[in-house]
Amino acid sequence: MVFVGKISYGIYLFHDPVWRMIARLMHLSFEAVGTVPQEVTAIIAVWTISVGVAWLHYRFVETRFLALRKRRGDESARPGSRVALADSALPPIEIAPAPSELV
Repeated sequence: MVFVGKISYGIYLFHDPVWRMIARLMHLSFEAVGTVPQEVTAIIAVWTISVGVAWLHYRFVETRFLALRKRRGDESARPGSRVALADSALPPIEIAPAPSELV
């Protein structure tokens, strides 16, 4: 489960292009359903290739960016973290008056 969690973003990114490639290679279309063996084969192939490509993406792309974040030590300054929001010196937001208040 941890392995799948680490590469889940890559699976999300790559499953659709892989599905389209496999469907084209197997002459499957979204309108016409293939035979059960064709569909089972396509699902197994898509899952296997998607996991493989996602692992490669995690190994060679994502780990480099994760290492940069660890090296910088900016774990607490991620956007949306409480520390980052508390430390930011943003100017106050000015809200435009409602149309009924302009009269």
